[in-house]
Order: sequence, then C-alpha cells, then structure tokens
Amino acid sequence: MAGETARVQAPSGRLLWSYFLKSTGLLHVLRRKHDSCRFARVLLYHHVPDNGAESFDRHLRHLAENYTVLPLRDLLAALKAGSLPRRAVAITFDDGFLSVYENAAPALKRYGFSATLFVTTDFAGIRDKGQARAFCISNFKRRDGLENMTWEQLRELSDWGFEIGSHTGTHPVLSEIRDSSTLGEEILGSRKILEREIGTEVSAFSFPFGSGKDCDARVLSVVREAGYTSCFSGIRGWNDRNTNPYYFFRDPIDPLWPVEVLEMFLSGGGDWWGKIPR
Repeated sequence: MAGETARVQAPSGRLLWSYFLKSTGLLHVLRRKHDSCRFARVLLYHHVPDNGAESFDRHLRHLAENYTVLPLRDLLAALKAGSLPRRAVAITFDDGFLSVYENAAPALKRYGFSATLFVTTDFAGIRDKGQARAFCISNFKRRDGLENMTWEQLRELSDWGFEIGSHTGTHPVLSEIRDSSTLGEEILGSRKILEREIGTEVSAFSFPFGSGKDCDARVLSVVREAGYTSCFSGIRGWNDRNTNPYYFFRDPIDPLWPVEVLEMFLSGGGDWWGKIPR
C-alpha cells in the first residue's frame, strides 16, 4: 500500500535460535519426527506489507519445494481419515486486511496455493478508509491502522478457491464476554453474515488474539452450537488426528521473517518459544 513505512529488522533471537538448531542437528531430528509421525502445521499470517511481498514469496517458494501445501478443508479431512501426506501445511490469514488481497493472494495463486481467510465481519463492512483504520487500531490493537478488504474483494477470493471462515463480528476477547446474547452474536451472528455476503457455507472459526486465556470452554461450547466444525487458536504446535477439532494449533508467522525462521517453526523448533530469551 502506498506510503507504507518499511520496517528494518535486526537479527533476532529467533534467527539465532534457528541457526543453533541447524548447526547442532536438532532441526534435522525434528524434521524426521515430522515426516515419520505425519503431523500437520497450520500457518497464521495477518498482513503482508508492500515491503514484505518478496519475503512472503520466499516463504511460499520454500513451502512449495519442501512441503505439501493443502487447503485447510483438505488438511482437516486428511487428518480425520488418517491419510495425511508427508509434511502437510495449510495457510491461514486472520482479520481481513487489504494487503491480503493486494499482495498475498496474487503470490499464492502463482504457486497454485489457496488459503483460509478468517474475517472479522464488522471490519469487512466498513467503506470509509479512515473508519477502517480507526477500527484496526481500536479493535485489533494495532498501531499501523491498516485498511480492510471489501465484501466484493472477499467474494472474488472465494471464487478463486479461498475458504472464508469467521473471526467474530468485532474482534473482542471472547472469554471476557459475560452476556450470552452478545457472545452468540459474535460467533453465530458473524457466521450468518459471512454466509449471506459470500454465498458459501462457513464451517471454520478462529478466536481473536489466539492465546489460551482468550477462549474458554464456555466459548468453545457456543462455537460448537453455532454449527462450526473446527476452531483455531494462535498457539504453536503440531496437529494430528487426536487434536481437538475445536482447538487446532497454528503458528503465527511474520512474512518479513527469513526462511530459516519459518523453517524452525515448521519443524517444531519454536513450539516452546515463550521460554526462549529473545
């Protein structure tokens, strides 16, 4: 997007940790575990800025050369059937930022990939750019004030084969909502809006902010009752056929990260990242 300020990143603890895993052979051990046990990883992106488009392309090239990238629906079906291919990966995006349409989707199409877009419905319905940026700052807790995809753009991506899932109506911390009707509107109401606007069934849900404290058993019960067949967190980890379908793990990924860091997370080398000094 025009006028976007480029971010300059210094070598991070993540990159140094990835080099350590590779140099000691631990990364190779993790990859062999992945291959032998048929685990699946689900990647979570949000925003692909203009200055991150080339780096995101490198991520996709790495996935194309080393992994089996599946649509999320197909990955979940293979998990359930016990027929998961080697090194299975699915790609998801949360929130519904314009950069997904402008930068991510064309790159995904070049590699023959699709993605699942978890959309915040009130954000998608905003027409005014200033209002969209203000919503982004207040509801997503982002300081960059990003613009949104429109319903027309989301329908276009759906026609291209991208799956649309729900990310609530207003992006609240669901575990903090005490009123049952408000909770139902965020979860079931957003599904109804998406199905009306996109014209396809919505069966996947991801809860905002993604940590364990942001979603509890009460919330998951409402998700299940609303007719969703899967729910996704933002907590890193492997997924296998024994994973709770209403608490799948996803790896939050920054498109600006080097491929070495992406591979570290894909191989499970960063699943305990919160315990590692940055």
